[in-house]
Amino acid sequence: MKNFFRLCYKIKYFFGAKFKWNLPNQSKVLIYDFANSEILLKYLSPWNPEFLHVRGEKIYIRVLLKSLFKKGRITDNYIDCYIKQVNPSLIVTIVDNKSTFYSISSRHPKRKTLFIQNGLRGYWGDIFNELEHIKKNDPDTLRNFFVDYILALGSIYGDHYAKYLKGNTLVTGSIKNNFVVKKNFIEKNTMALVSQWRDSKGFYLEFPYIYGSTYSSFEDFWIKPDRIILPYLKEYARKNNKRFMIIPSQGKESPLRLKEESYYKKMMGGEVELLDGEEPFPAYNAIDKTEVVIGIDTTMCCEKIARGGKSAIFAIRSKMCAKRWDIRMGWPADFPDEGPFWTNNPDPKSMNRVLDYLFEVNENQWRNDLEATNFSSIMRYDAGNMKLNEILKNELGSPPKS
Repeated sequence: MKNFFRLCYKIKYFFGAKFKWNLPNQSKVLIYDFANSEILLKYLSPWNPEFLHVRGEKIYIRVLLKSLFKKGRITDNYIDCYIKQVNPSLIVTIVDNKSTFYSISSRHPKRKTLFIQNGLRGYWGDIFNELEHIKKNDPDTLRNFFVDYILALGSIYGDHYAKYLKGNTLVTGSIKNNFVVKKNFIEKNTMALVSQWRDSKGFYLEFPYIYGSTYSSFEDFWIKPDRIILPYLKEYARKNNKRFMIIPSQGKESPLRLKEESYYKKMMGGEVELLDGEEPFPAYNAIDKTEVVIGIDTTMCCEKIARGGKSAIFAIRSKMCAKRWDIRMGWPADFPDEGPFWTNNPDPKSMNRVLDYLFEVNENQWRNDLEATNFSSIMRYDAGNMKLNEILKNELGSPPKS
């Protein structure tokens, strides 16, 4: 079944691509993978970076033809020919969980590589499962994995990557979270769930390695936890006179927005209030104005805390999906099942304890509790991305004037 899904994905990749007959431009900076690159452009645009599309958005035919005459894997050959054409000094990606990126330095040692962790990581169906498999079955490949700059959300991820990758590991937090300026206009007595809604249509083709397995179905992983949390949050807000909202995953202009809203109406048995922040980063503005943000295992809850706010983390999937220990709060570190602002247990009493604490705790105690639980090992905050700017200056020099 997995092979079938992989074949479908490859067919979609090739025939869904836009073919380009010209050659990519030369540039000092190459961005590997176009996904989420808008935040990278906030820092790299002065160098007019070139993009290496790895999801089938564009295929450069002349580069592809050159790669066909080289020995080895066609994917690596295409990447190598593309890099040779662009001739970059620095290759950057914000998609940290693609192992094809880790071997670039071994084939192009004169070029620097940098990846930025863009979200919390698990084991099953994620990069650390793949790395562990390579370590056990193909150690020669693992020995060639090297990234010059590994920018991690927190030390627990940096240390875990260092078990498999050689390179300079730095703790920088979330690049997007660091970029968006904090707005201090919290509306008291508000609570908002960060939506992780997914459209089930075509989902297996996009993520065959996670949901094409036997341990978890789409229903079990995404929908059952919502069936527990959403009615609970609605009732908690009613009893405690709180305003409850959903921070949607789909923007106002998305064709899937109405489908997402309909999902929450059905789950909660009535109307729902969607909280949209101001553009260009509406979700971050939304969490800034909410007193308590709630999530299951979303990165944004940790980003809220790193920004100085309060989040409730109900990591209940870890107990509901074949004991998925890798999506417990704080994995890959060994955090307990219960903490001041989190629970791994799908238990209303535990969730009551967390929310009551967050609405009642004062700022000094909140800071002390964060330090006591070592939250900063999960995610740090580097306002303005000073560490990233320093790396870019060291590798590329001062930004060229337009």
